[in-house]
Amino acid sequence: MTIDKDDKSFVNEVANKVVTELKPSPADGNKEFLMHLYDALWENMRSKESRLWTFLSLYGAAVGLVFAGGQVSQIPGADLFAIVIVMGLTTWAVLIILNSIWWSARNQLMVSQIEKQYPRAIKGIVPRIYNIDPQFRSEQLSERIVLLLSLLLLLLYSRTIWSYHNFDSINNLQSLAVVMLLYVFFILSAGYCLGLHESNIRAYYDAKKTILEDASLDEPSTQTLQVGERLKLLADHVKARKDLDVRFHVLGISCIVALLFDFVIYRNGVRSLWLAGIILVQVVAVVIYTVQRRLYRQPYSECGWKSLDAVKNTNPTALETLESLKKMEAGMEPYPWRARSLVCLVLMSAVLAVFPLYWGSQKLQEDWRGSRTVNEKDLGEQINKIQQDLQNVQQSFNELQQSNLKLQTQLLDQKLAPYTKLQEADQRFLTKDEFSKFVESQAKQKGRNR
Repeated sequence: MTIDKDDKSFVNEVANKVVTELKPSPADGNKEFLMHLYDALWENMRSKESRLWTFLSLYGAAVGLVFAGGQVSQIPGADLFAIVIVMGLTTWAVLIILNSIWWSARNQLMVSQIEKQYPRAIKGIVPRIYNIDPQFRSEQLSERIVLLLSLLLLLLYSRTIWSYHNFDSINNLQSLAVVMLLYVFFILSAGYCLGLHESNIRAYYDAKKTILEDASLDEPSTQTLQVGERLKLLADHVKARKDLDVRFHVLGISCIVALLFDFVIYRNGVRSLWLAGIILVQVVAVVIYTVQRRLYRQPYSECGWKSLDAVKNTNPTALETLESLKKMEAGMEPYPWRARSLVCLVLMSAVLAVFPLYWGSQKLQEDWRGSRTVNEKDLGEQINKIQQDLQNVQQSFNELQQSNLKLQTQLLDQKLAPYTKLQEADQRFLTKDEFSKFVESQAKQKGRNR
């Protein structure tokens, strides 16, 4: 069988057409990539949430064991070290929750961009607010968990630090160091978690800005679109800062911790002048923090925003418009010196409390030198304690003797249980003399009868 040239050309044409149709197009490759990315993003959110709940389950058990062990331990300062460990675990838990919120928001932002590629597929299924204009959001459950952990840690801290409010209760360097560490660590941990939360919001809108810039490259009137979107993005960013602002809550918790700290060091011998200086440093930190909160919620003036919003419609490509926009965007960036100044003030207030506590306590000085001198008060307390211990030993010995006598009586009663008691035996039996008398009386009776 032979095939002519026309048939060969027809077969080749059909084969080429089949190969061309079967070969995946770039659009099909993009679709497959997007579907894999879509599934991976949701799987990542599920794995983050699963790890979070696993850690929270272990956290509850660990905190219960550590805190209970510190309270029942007889080692001096064990309760303070226990609360330090609990504080570290709580901070770790809050950081994991914040990280989970960030990954969820970030992934949902990318998921919304994938869903925009297939508007017909999600029509009537996915709410428009999720993919038309996604914003940074956090779940109420996660917010409540962070609030609950913060209040629980504050309660445990208050319970532990209150046991050192009596005069001269901080009587060794170990307790002094841990009390200062608790105060500094608590406030700095709260500030670090707050910084991470605000950094996540800023990173979210930076990512959204990058996405909008990439999407606007192929659009006409690129600069006009970019200015308008950037202005809206700034407004959304500021709104998210206001809606998700927790600085007031962190300030309230930090103030409670500072007040407890001031009360404890005052009861342990810090004089009023030193205490006033410490409180002054703390007040300065609160003022700086309050100013930062205002700048965080509104980093630029309303007049500048309104003027820029009015100019963008008339001449959006003007150099003045772009420069004003860049200044407003720069105002959204954090200033590291602000955080460093607060850290320095907190450390300064702790250091200022160390000197009067050390120089006002003879026991702390002796502990530093490694020597202990016995004064009359301590000697009297030791003698009273020894006398009380002796009384307790004597009372325990008497109780032991009484219990031993009762035990011996019970054992004797058990051994004599098979035998008849004396009174019962007198009623049931006759003695030998009584029996002899009884026989003689019977014999005499018989003799008379005869």
